[in-house]
Amino acid sequence: RERELERLQTNLHAEDAELTCGVAALGTVGLGGVGKTQIAIEYCYRQYQKNMYGLVCWLNAESLESLAADFRRLASDFQVEVGDKKNEEVVEEIKACFYRARCPWLLVFDNADSPGVVRTYLPRGGKGKFGHVLITSRRLTDEWRGRSIILDCFNAEESVAFLRRAVAADSDSATATNVDEAVVSELAERLGYLPLALAMA
Repeated sequence: RERELERLQTNLHAEDAELTCGVAALGTVGLGGVGKTQIAIEYCYRQYQKNMYGLVCWLNAESLESLAADFRRLASDFQVEVGDKKNEEVVEEIKACFYRARCPWLLVFDNADSPGVVRTYLPRGGKGKFGHVLITSRRLTDEWRGRSIILDCFNAEESVAFLRRAVAADSDSATATNVDEAVVSELAERLGYLPLALAMA
């Protein structure tokens, strides 16, 4: 996924990045099991190593309930008193914390069933200078069509390389060297080159 990771970085950090609420936002879209969450994790890890962000927050966007729960958890990290406040109030306070942040931040909305709903939870930023948002979703909506990277299954060559690497990691070098290429190719084809299925195999 090197090309996709490079596109993520290039598109989010571009000076002319499309802005939503003043925040540079980008989505990764694809079937379940194609590796959307994994590529987001890898992006976070690489950016952390480069000290690109002072703050990275990961939110479960599968439902409104999970988003609200994660925002309430963020409140304790930001030392915001929640008490009996409604979820909407907590969300607004956390968004204000991001707006006031003095360091670059990345907010990941993972597995957003309805990417449009995420808009309600987007903090405001200053010309994309401080805030980046990454959304993973199975659905491609018109709103995000021009700002999404489409993830597909691996091709045959990538699938075989993936399986060979897995064999090498789990066995000695002699076993990895003697893997039957035809068997690996057939297995990858039967699994439809789906990354999750290949990982499980």
